[in-house]
Amino acid sequence: SNGTTTSPQPQQNKPIRILTVGDGDLSYSLALLRCYGTLKNDDNSRISFSMTATTLLTPEEIVQTYKTAQANTDEIVQNYQHSSEILYTIDATKLKSSIHQNLKSHESLKNYDVVLFNHPHLGYQHLNDDAVHAQRHHALLSHYFHSAKDMLNDKGGLVQVSLCENQPCTWRVIQAAARSGYRLVHCSSTAKPPHEYLNLAAANNNNNCEKLDVNEVVKQEWKAPRKYRSGKLGSWHFLGRFGYTHRRTAGDADMSVHRSLDLVFALIIDDVDDDKWWNSLCESANHQAKLCGLLSDDDEDDMGDISDANHFYSCPICETNFDSED
Repeated sequence: SNGTTTSPQPQQNKPIRILTVGDGDLSYSLALLRCYGTLKNDDNSRISFSMTATTLLTPEEIVQTYKTAQANTDEIVQNYQHSSEILYTIDATKLKSSIHQNLKSHESLKNYDVVLFNHPHLGYQHLNDDAVHAQRHHALLSHYFHSAKDMLNDKGGLVQVSLCENQPCTWRVIQAAARSGYRLVHCSSTAKPPHEYLNLAAANNNNNCEKLDVNEVVKQEWKAPRKYRSGKLGSWHFLGRFGYTHRRTAGDADMSVHRSLDLVFALIIDDVDDDKWWNSLCESANHQAKLCGLLSDDDEDDMGDISDANHFYSCPICETNFDSED
């Protein structure tokens, strides 16, 4: 030894691990990769996040249902395969079991820092019965939040859902999340950049995750058609400039998304009763939710019970009543 010492190398932060759920044509996942990702041939940049993009459809169904799905899939595979993967037939209410069925024998389940679900919708059955329609989607959200708990890291993690119009109120999203132990930590328009809440994942991991920032290059051909960026369909999404388009469940038909909000909930494992930072986040998010009409001071639930009093089994996750446990 010559007596000199070398300074220890700073520990490299881990990529934020993201799971997208119910991404019909994969345009949301692709837009996130374009916005925050690193191309596979860019050797000078760190990978800021890794993504598992999922859709409920099979590879054949997604191409038959959405005209842009094949191009979206090809770009993800060709440009971002080093930091992303695509899984098909993934049920948002049964994430652990349906993802496990997709794994190869040598693979194991991953844990994620953030789970994202944009504009969940079950279709338009019972649309003439508002109460039944709302209860079906309250059950969907409840089971999504419960299912996502199995996919989060040991620090807890974040679970996001975007809803529009009066969906947050009539579908009782805050109550659905609270039943599975989540707290609202962020509430904002979808016009705001997603890294405003994605970077909360770094804080939830003792700041050893990469912080995301928007890529400087926005290619003209990436941009979604103007109606998705102009507010013609009710709201515009920040990722529209990167190609995100919101579609109806059944295919390429347009969907009105007036007053769309990103609602982000934290499942905080550690005891944080005295954590001023997390508590201030919750207070700020609740204040914003009240301004948006999602919460009252008493957090009153005015949905009522639409179920028959003679039903004798109530699901512990979504509180929907059934004739039997089967």
